[in-house]
Amino acid sequence: MRPITLGEKNKTLLRPSSMTDGECSSLDVWCDSKKCISLWKMSWKERLSALIFGRVWVYVLSGET
Repeated sequence: MRPITLGEKNKTLLRPSSMTDGECSSLDVWCDSKKCISLWKMSWKERLSALIFGRVWVYVLSGET
């Protein structure tokens, strides 16, 4: 999946300095004081896999930004 820049973005979550851009990249999000929202688009292969297997794995790094 790839992130899509939101027109309403008001914050960019930066990748950790210990990671390369190939491992992780900065992410444009819309945030209020309680949550952050990002938008993602699946490739055709990913859509087909989700349709067949019914699963999407999400890996979230948590910490201070």
